[in-house]
This record gives sequence, C-alpha cells and structure tokens, in this order.
Amino acid sequence: HKRMSLAEEKAHALPAKMSVPVVVCILPVVLMIAAIPVIVKMTAQ
Repeated sequence: HKRMSLAEEKAHALPAKMSVPVVVCILPVVLMIAAIPVIVKMTAQ
C-alpha cells in the first residue's frame, strides 16, 4: 500500500511539474502568432 500511495503522490505532483515546461514551450509560440498580424500591419503601412 505504501508503494501505491507514493506513486499516487508522484502522479498528483506531475501536472504541476509539467505545467512549467509546457508554458515555456507554448507561450513564445502563442506570442509570436499574436504578434505576426501586428507586425504585418505595421510594415504594410
């Protein structure tokens, strides 16, 4: 039972540990996608 509870604790901690790399990977991509139309408008004028 102790091994199972340890595995469950690790499983619950995993999303919190995963969220940081996910944000670091996705956020720059989202910012780039959001910035592209603005840059295009500014360069087109």
